[in-house]
Amino acid sequence: MPQRQNADRNDDDEFWNPYRWVRVPADVDDYRQPSYRHQFSGLRGRIEGRLEALTPLIIGDGQNPGDIRFLCRADGTPYIPGTSLKGMIRSLVEVVGNACVPFAKGLADQQHQAQKATRGRGSSWQLDLASRMFGTIGHDRGDPDFAGLVRFHDALADPSTLPPRPNWHTYTIAGGNPKPEHHAFYPEDYQARKFYHHKPQGGLVSAPGSIRPDQTRKVTPAPPGAVFSLRIDAENLLQSEWQILLYCLALEESVSVTLSPAALGDKYREPVHLVGPMRHKLGGAKPQGGGSCRIHLDRLVLDEDPLARYRRGRGAAKTLEGQAVAEYVSSETEPFRRREDRTMRELRAMLIFTPDDPRATNLRYPSYMWFQDEKLLPANDKTCLKPTL
Repeated sequence: MPQRQNADRNDDDEFWNPYRWVRVPADVDDYRQPSYRHQFSGLRGRIEGRLEALTPLIIGDGQNPGDIRFLCRADGTPYIPGTSLKGMIRSLVEVVGNACVPFAKGLADQQHQAQKATRGRGSSWQLDLASRMFGTIGHDRGDPDFAGLVRFHDALADPSTLPPRPNWHTYTIAGGNPKPEHHAFYPEDYQARKFYHHKPQGGLVSAPGSIRPDQTRKVTPAPPGAVFSLRIDAENLLQSEWQILLYCLALEESVSVTLSPAALGDKYREPVHLVGPMRHKLGGAKPQGGGSCRIHLDRLVLDEDPLARYRRGRGAAKTLEGQAVAEYVSSETEPFRRREDRTMRELRAMLIFTPDDPRATNLRYPSYMWFQDEKLLPANDKTCLKPTL
């Protein structure tokens, strides 16, 4: 929210912290035994579609951390690795479905740490929702691994939606971001997940002139309008798992969000009402407004009974295209759209994409001196940790 770096300075020193937190329930309660690939159970499906960049999108090639270029194949085609797409959707499933984080060092409360994603041993081994769908790696000696049941293919760029590479714009942005030791911006219990604000208008936020050159980095993102192909394969999913996968891909096309004055800052005396679609965030430069994207679902191939293909005269999968896809997805995801719990209300507040959003103004981290002053505050001082709604 707008905050003053120094009370003796003018309004030009205000900043809007680029992220907020979405609270999650206290306990993980959906544990089940996983479905294995040698079994024919549950749903099998293929999802085809497109990912459209709405703001500059950067998937770094890892070659030079100070000059980040978009990842390309050997033939020069930009692409998004399937693992990046999987991570984006899994993180949403973890929030919507109340599952554990996948990494041992991931920030989470005690009940959502990676070690809590599984329980039991041998024939009693059970996984939480996200681990059943996307897989898990054993964290202790002797713990088994599970590959998961949802596979994301690499997403190749459509060349017709991209200008020639020499014409891509290069931005100079600030490097780094606040760490958990900067307690002013992190909840004490970590019973929440971090989400970055969308910045619907303009390019990336440039590095302020006050920081040293070695604290900046260059990025050359794909421009808004770039389109990448999507394909996701799933097998042996429960109906509830298939539905949450569809929801986290499609999100919602129209949500209503009310932001309180407490969430907006001292200049606001009345709530602000926003209406718009929910959109994803992917890749780098999220604090600077990058990575906003829309997923279009174009084609579904659904096999509700995989064993049927081995029965005489049966086995045809159902194929949906165009408007039929939209109607099917709307029906399958209705339970999530009807949810009004705190997690879903805050998630909608963070993923709504509308040019009327006042939170996209002056989107940046505070100055180095602000952080130095913040270190002098008690660890339990959370005056800068403003509510999401």
